[in-house]
Amino acid sequence: MSQATDQQTTAEPFVAYLEDLRDTPYRARTAMYALRRAVGRNLADARPAWPYVMPWLSRTPQAWRDDCHLTLAALFASHQLSWTPGDDYEGSTNLGVSLALLRRYGEAERIDRLMGTLLSADRDMFRLHRLPTAIRLLAQHRVPVDWSTLLRDMLYWWPEGTVARRWSRVYYALPGSQEKEIV
Repeated sequence: MSQATDQQTTAEPFVAYLEDLRDTPYRARTAMYALRRAVGRNLADARPAWPYVMPWLSRTPQAWRDDCHLTLAALFASHQLSWTPGDDYEGSTNLGVSLALLRRYGEAERIDRLMGTLLSADRDMFRLHRLPTAIRLLAQHRVPVDWSTLLRDMLYWWPEGTVARRWSRVYYALPGSQEKEIV
């Protein structure tokens, strides 16, 4: 199995596992607390999250991949609302769509700045600072996130790369995501 295929096939089961943790009463509180404490940390600094993340990591350490799984789990624990089949929006549900929906809540200038800093951030700044800020804002307004797609996108993140271009395309293409001026 190629590395790309492996990354695609692990996203859905990993998110399903996190959703199961969230939905299991006797484990949810402890697990979500441990994972939330890992926001903005590297795997080495997030010991309480290890029991929930380590079983999903490759036997061969891959720092970026491992940190992406930890970050996704931590962000999921802080905002557990996922896109579900039948939501109002049809089409790609990457983070650009979620941010475009958030923009409609009236803080357009702030969200535009956040989108710009997200798209141009290097890997560590993106994962440790910009992405947690975006998820925190989405949580405040109860805007869903497609967690499987986000994990896949994180694994392939590069500033102004293909993931960033995909996010910006849907962010600026959604109706109401930008003001149109008639000249």
